[in-house]
Amino acid sequence: MIYFDPTSSKPKYQQLIDGIIDGINSGLLEHGKQLPSINKVASEFNMARMTVTKAYDDLREKGLISSHHGKGFYVSSTNTKNALRVFILMDALTPYKEICFKYILYSGFKNRCGILQKVCKNTRWTNYQ
Repeated sequence: MIYFDPTSSKPKYQQLIDGIIDGINSGLLEHGKQLPSINKVASEFNMARMTVTKAYDDLREKGLISSHHGKGFYVSSTNTKNALRVFILMDALTPYKEICFKYILYSGFKNRCGILQKVCKNTRWTNYQ
């Protein structure tokens, strides 16, 4: 279910996060399924409890798992896709800015940041790819 590569350059907590997300995506970890305890994962993979706690906390912040005091950790969501949130602040909605705004809304921002930067070359855009 959860795998760990001690020779990888990726941090241990990130490997644990990726392993749980892969388990959710593959259907091995379904909604409501209990995850192994922090102590069990720490002893099984010979890592510090804080490393496992950091991974579980990150997954909890993403809304993928929840904890129930005294009972453990459970998969609370199978939606592992990260939603992109964009905040736009404009002093005035000019026709040019309206075109840029509609482009963001209707054409999928994340995969088109490079195109958006070309379309809206006079504004400050950050490429988050």
